[in-house]
Amino acid sequence: MIDSEIPPEDAIAALVALANSFLPRSNLSRLSAPPTGAETKASSALTQEHYRLLIDQLPVATFMAWFKNGRCELYVSSYIETLLGYTAAEWSENPILWYQRLHPDDRQRWNEEFAWTVASAQPFRGDYRFLARDGRLVWIHGEVKVIYDETGLPFMHGIGYDITELKLIEDGLRESREEAQRASRAKSEFLTRASHELRTPLNIIMGFAEFLLEVQLDPLDPKREEYLQEIYSSGKQLLGLIDDLLDLAQVEAGKMDLRLDKFFVGVAVENVCAGAKTVALKRKINIDVAVSPEIGEVTLDQQKFKQILYNLLSNAIKFTEAGGLVTIRVLPQDAQHFKLVVKDNGIGIKSEDMPRLFQYFEQLDCGPSRRYEGSGLGLALTKGLAELQGGTISIDSHHGVGTTVSVVLPKQIPD
Repeated sequence: MIDSEIPPEDAIAALVALANSFLPRSNLSRLSAPPTGAETKASSALTQEHYRLLIDQLPVATFMAWFKNGRCELYVSSYIETLLGYTAAEWSENPILWYQRLHPDDRQRWNEEFAWTVASAQPFRGDYRFLARDGRLVWIHGEVKVIYDETGLPFMHGIGYDITELKLIEDGLRESREEAQRASRAKSEFLTRASHELRTPLNIIMGFAEFLLEVQLDPLDPKREEYLQEIYSSGKQLLGLIDDLLDLAQVEAGKMDLRLDKFFVGVAVENVCAGAKTVALKRKINIDVAVSPEIGEVTLDQQKFKQILYNLLSNAIKFTEAGGLVTIRVLPQDAQHFKLVVKDNGIGIKSEDMPRLFQYFEQLDCGPSRRYEGSGLGLALTKGLAELQGGTISIDSHHGVGTTVSVVLPKQIPD
């Protein structure tokens, strides 16, 4: 508090001295006397220059817009060039440049939100996409306040800053959350399906085994062989599902090893087709096989190569109607790679289902009325086995026409 007995001029001198102690390079002695007109004009110009320098140092774009002589005048700070690549002068020369660079898909939303701002006299805030001069997509958060002068004309003042990185982080978090939710749903569906897949053959095994224990059948009775065959087939189905689960766990954990062999691809293909021949004949499906003579001996994990082919062939047979055709082709891809192609003229895949193909535990036919059995592990596991050997897999399918699966593998993996 200033003592009331201190003369006013001394109080002013004390304030000037205090200010000078904080701003040693400033000279505030003129506070003690009224400034002249020239001094006022010079001080105003200096203040504006300091303000402009301050604004230009901020990592945001500031702008002011007003109407003058029927024209919209615009001031934009120099940071706008960092944001979108256009200089402040270019923005001033073209007051609607910002709207031209506003993403077309965001314009309707901006029109509606800004109309509400003008009608309600409330501050405007929003996140919008802009197209920079170099083609970049830039998210900008803008805040605008509309003020009306004494004539009723609007004067706008606002800021805009880059939030692109924040949006990318938000998108990444959203995708991760959605992926986690999809995985959770897929695993829940898998557990439901797996319980059915395990329970059905297990019930058959137990039922026929119990029957054979309780009823003494003649060794030559054809029913005895039929029941034993059911037990064997169901046990084989259970073993296959368990093997798939174990293989999947190893692939996921990165603990699956390769056992490299030198073998002829044609012979391996014949062996797999021979194993699937019984099922194909039962379903009245023809299998057409052709192996290019250029593909001779390769060095891969033979068992995993056979598993890849078997999974693809089983799928092709399962999803092809009676009387259909499955073709298998082995062709050269380049000097170091060959391509395995399995094609069918079955039910095909809908375009909206394509992104789900290689997800674990996913089965496209998963409704209560599904026609096709399976755990939903085949394609995901096949992809893992191909990539484990340095290969790739791709699918081309059209609903109601058929599906073509191509696997490209190296001819030789160094031991």
